[in-house]
Amino acid sequence: MPITDQLGRQIKERLPTGFDMSGIEAGGFEDWLTLRLSELPFLEGHVNKMRRAEAERVIAEIAGILDDHVAEASATSCPLWLQQLILLWHSERAIVITFNYDTLLEQAINLVRPVINGSPLATTVYADQIVFPAPPGPPAEYMIDTASHNSQSFQILKLHGSLNWYWAVGDPTGSTLVRMREKRVLGSVPLTIDYDFAGAKTLDRYLIPPVTAKDGYYNSYLSHALWRSASDSIRIAPRITLMGYSMPANDRVTVELINQSNATFEIVDLDPGSPEDPRTLAGRIARLGPVDSTTGGATAISDFVSKKLKSTASALSSATVVADSGREGDNVVLAVPSRRGVSFYCLYEDQDEAIQTYQIDPSLARGSSSPLNEIAYNQMPRAKQSVDLGDFFNRRKLRARLESSGPLVINASDGQLVAVSAVEMTVERWKMIRLCAAPLG
Repeated sequence: MPITDQLGRQIKERLPTGFDMSGIEAGGFEDWLTLRLSELPFLEGHVNKMRRAEAERVIAEIAGILDDHVAEASATSCPLWLQQLILLWHSERAIVITFNYDTLLEQAINLVRPVINGSPLATTVYADQIVFPAPPGPPAEYMIDTASHNSQSFQILKLHGSLNWYWAVGDPTGSTLVRMREKRVLGSVPLTIDYDFAGAKTLDRYLIPPVTAKDGYYNSYLSHALWRSASDSIRIAPRITLMGYSMPANDRVTVELINQSNATFEIVDLDPGSPEDPRTLAGRIARLGPVDSTTGGATAISDFVSKKLKSTASALSSATVVADSGREGDNVVLAVPSRRGVSFYCLYEDQDEAIQTYQIDPSLARGSSSPLNEIAYNQMPRAKQSVDLGDFFNRRKLRARLESSGPLVINASDGQLVAVSAVEMTVERWKMIRLCAAPLG
């Protein structure tokens, strides 16, 4: 996605010949747009109104440019680091605060579809359940439209609005706010087609523009709900990760928001600088709280995710759910999204001590009173029965493997996975540990 000044230059190229955007190169797009929206006392009233109308025309063009960028990016495959990051956020139930308008993150969520507790055993979540507070959606057309926001995964707060949010411009309270559900899947076919029967797309986009003084755009009920939710989360957060946010001095509202925190900061940015240098990003953040980690360079985000994946997977061995010695025999299950919802696999060690998976046939499992590992073992073809029932993972074996070998790397049908979290579950007669795993590539 283009940064602010790049966005300004692209808008200038798209607007009709003769549209006045003079002076944009001098102070940058944000300053230019702020001045256009400001009532200047030395200008006549009709001139100020004309300047504001021109600014509103530019704001509308922002959505058009971003639509083109999103359409182009949507056709590309989802990068591995983004899939991993989504599953890491899911495993720790993170609060993700973003100022981006685009829906690429939502499309990536629709691809990854994190697994949560559900009926009868587990289900998956889509982006529509993770982005909240949000405007009300149109009437449900498909089963996935009836799914409500879910607290078992992470949460996304889009403080500056979203490309799939619409309203009647000038609405003083935001009562006209509505959203289109994001049904696209990054690099793949859409989940379903979302018809605009309610006419939401005939309205204007709900985007808080890149201007210095945003006060006039914070009046809607949704804006209050979003920013207060962000404030509540920041006040109690022990750690805040800033990814690609430069914290400019003129972004006064966000600086004040972050200033409520007592957290430790980590910075992921192209050039974070040093916490000892007040001229750098890390130096500005250090005035708000301790900075104990910086990751920089062209591959800063993927490097950060790789490091975080390793540390999270390594910490799994100390999780209470694994350490509980009162239920040593509980079976270990890997749950992954599938076309029919969620597929479940039991884990076992092969002769080389590599961890393999065997899918459970749910129709056979329902009629059995045996442990899940025994069901999987009995379902195995004879060619695989060089494996012993004792090679399958239960809580005791899982803990021993984590303590001796570190991160749990699993050989799945479409590549290697690494376990990042474990959830204790009881379903009907079965007590189990369900693993969440991220792809290793």
